[in-house]
Amino acid sequence: MTSDPDLLVVESCKFAHEAHLVRSALQSIGIKAVIADEHVVAMNWALAQAVGGIKVKVRSADLQRARDFLDQRRQQSGSSRRTPCDRCRSRNTRIIRTGRSLAVLFWFFTGQPLPTLRTRVRCVDCGRTRNV
Repeated sequence: MTSDPDLLVVESCKFAHEAHLVRSALQSIGIKAVIADEHVVAMNWALAQAVGGIKVKVRSADLQRARDFLDQRRQQSGSSRRTPCDRCRSRNTRIIRTGRSLAVLFWFFTGQPLPTLRTRVRCVDCGRTRNV
């Protein structure tokens, strides 16, 4: 069912327990949700960023209702993990840190740390990238 083309990502999580909590919350209001890529990340956590994390998917008809519910839930808890996109207001965003490989190589060869050069946020839904 996770490969159904009608399913869209409503949330992407780093850890399996976060994805299960999101799925349970959505199911509590009657939205059927499934978890994708949980086992890929569990087998090799280094692939988590490559596959986009552990995804919670819902049917396209329930997508907006699920986003609204999760946004309301975050506001009530006082924490919002992701900033919304400036263009489409989606919270389906990714943090991109460029220069990390260069920093690791620099540290490896010189023994001196080099900070990450740039941090940007990219919206998965509309593709907009902005500096943080």
